[in-house]
Amino acid sequence: MEINFVDPYTKQCLKKNDKGNFYCQQSGKYSEYANYNGSYDFVHPNKERKYYDKFYDNSTGKISTDKLTLKYIDGEWHDDTKISNVILLDSLGELANKRVLILGNGISTKELYFLKSGANIVYTDLSITAVNLIKDRLSLSELKVYENNIEFHAVDALHLPFPDLSFDVIYGDGFVHHIEDEDLNQFFSDIYSQKKRDITGRSQGH
Repeated sequence: MEINFVDPYTKQCLKKNDKGNFYCQQSGKYSEYANYNGSYDFVHPNKERKYYDKFYDNSTGKISTDKLTLKYIDGEWHDDTKISNVILLDSLGELANKRVLILGNGISTKELYFLKSGANIVYTDLSITAVNLIKDRLSLSELKVYENNIEFHAVDALHLPFPDLSFDVIYGDGFVHHIEDEDLNQFFSDIYSQKKRDITGRSQGH
């Protein structure tokens, strides 16, 4: 799965330097986005980002790193006591061969089920610490067989580093309330521009 990236702030196409980092230079301003073993950090430092990096820091072992299993992830979506998950999964429709962008996902693992459904996933969160934690958990689990179909990157949902029409489905669960009211129009406008469209012009996915 190959995705071209753009600068999340200027939308200029990014190039890769000899360190493996993406960069762009425009009007005398140079921006570089670091590569952490294949995961890119597209978020400019700010107080919120620093908070979540600290929150997801697992140096003290406070966050469970139990091995993931397909049985566990299946149960997250097909447990009748979690009816909201059952409804959400049904609303996504057929995911086979779809490119799915997951936004603001923290260290949630249930979305890895989409891999089993045949999707190609870009898993993102504001925190590079969070996405690297999930990436490591996947690599040590039986879901490792799907690792060629998923990427992990730090992304600010208000500044997406992807060209228009990059995804079939854009998914977020329990994070939009973190976006300030004055930023919602920009957020939904950017989301709409990312989604592929069929010949009738309707947006595909959710």
